[in-house]
Amino acid sequence: MQAKKIIFKNTALLTSARLLSRIAQFFMFIYAARSLGAHHFGIFAFSQIFTNVLRLFMDFGVSRYSIQQMSRDRERSHIYLGSGIFIKLFLVLFSYIFIYAFSSLLGKDNLTMQVLLILGTGAALDVFTASFSSVFEAHEDMRLPAISILVSNVAMSAIGILVIYYFNNLIFLCLAIISGAFIRMVLFVFLYFYKYKKIFCIFNFYVIKNILKNSYIFYLSSLFLSIYSYIDTVMIDFFVGPESVGYYNASYRLLDIPIFFIESIIVALFPAISRLYSEKSPELFNVVPRLFSIAFTIGVSMACIVIFMSEDIIHIIYGDNYYSSSKVLPVLIASVAFIMPASICNVTVQATDRQHISLFIGIGGALLNIILNFFMIQKYSFVGAAWSTLFTEMAVSLSYLFITKKYIVKNIIQIKYLVKAVILALVVTLCLIATKPLGFAAQLSVFAFIFIPFSLALNIFTIKELKDLL
Repeated sequence: MQAKKIIFKNTALLTSARLLSRIAQFFMFIYAARSLGAHHFGIFAFSQIFTNVLRLFMDFGVSRYSIQQMSRDRERSHIYLGSGIFIKLFLVLFSYIFIYAFSSLLGKDNLTMQVLLILGTGAALDVFTASFSSVFEAHEDMRLPAISILVSNVAMSAIGILVIYYFNNLIFLCLAIISGAFIRMVLFVFLYFYKYKKIFCIFNFYVIKNILKNSYIFYLSSLFLSIYSYIDTVMIDFFVGPESVGYYNASYRLLDIPIFFIESIIVALFPAISRLYSEKSPELFNVVPRLFSIAFTIGVSMACIVIFMSEDIIHIIYGDNYYSSSKVLPVLIASVAFIMPASICNVTVQATDRQHISLFIGIGGALLNIILNFFMIQKYSFVGAAWSTLFTEMAVSLSYLFITKKYIVKNIIQIKYLVKAVILALVVTLCLIATKPLGFAAQLSVFAFIFIPFSLALNIFTIKELKDLL
């Protein structure tokens, strides 16, 4: 089970780095939300989501396709790296033009336009960083990248908190985010030459042609996935206004806490599945079902605890001014129970050369979410957007599960593990109900105390898997 050990090791490295990074970023964004107010935080949230979607175009699926190919032929990594950077240079230039044209077309004020341009620069830096990161991911070696992610994000968060404290200025916050992206890019470039000592070839016509011919499927899949993930914010901004965007994204931001774990699994899983699939290894049929069960367990358990403690969480983190956010947090967190196992299916579909299927599912999810949001937001404001997100995630998750089970890993659903996950969720729920009179701290402590022991007792995690992660 060498592949599973590598995946667990890389997941543990990335989870540790991202956990500490997310904690630092979490405090920065919470402090920003409290200091800037719902209106300015709404502008920031809208601009960040817009540039996140634009980042996909800057990358155009080049990084994901390069990882797939480099994991199967690692000797050509430097060629794919250089060719990918060459393509991205033109995409980034075009993206700056698009940001300016988009802002002018929608009549955005100067502040919003400045925020979009600054965050767009940060997105461009991250896109070039992704090219160097793809080499490490293809070699399934994430130790040094994990350290780089941690250092750059902690530095960014520290700078962000300081500029908010001294200046309380949205533009300065965005510049702090750029500083983190710049530090991250410099570290990855240095580590690439330190580790692999290869000069990358900046232009190879055949490889560039091959990348463009195949990468667009990954881009379109990611684009439509992002559309149905982010379109709600854009439509809330259009139909209701930036203040409601602030309330909605205050809750949406909290989804980063459980989702960071599944993102780490995806980064570790994609090159491993690509390699196992090309080698026709039977280990593929053991790794995917196991990770699917673990993702389902964590998603359901986290959803249970946040649903029962949503009002306390919003009050403690954001204060009374964001009470409206507690109306949407239980709905949004319920979608995590579907997102986490579906992500395992999604990466399996893409890693096994079925990215066109992922594209069709993404298109369907985007259209469904837009239609639902069009009616729900106008009637129920940002609460309606939360329900639209939940319904869309349910539909997309079931689609990915159906495709994975039918065409790739027929044993992905292991009933005994799903039953155990439901039992664990019921135990967690009963403990939360029993300790509710004792308050938030007691409930959180009980969850932390019972989750790992009960998971081991039910054999959801094994001692060996926990040891590998530790």
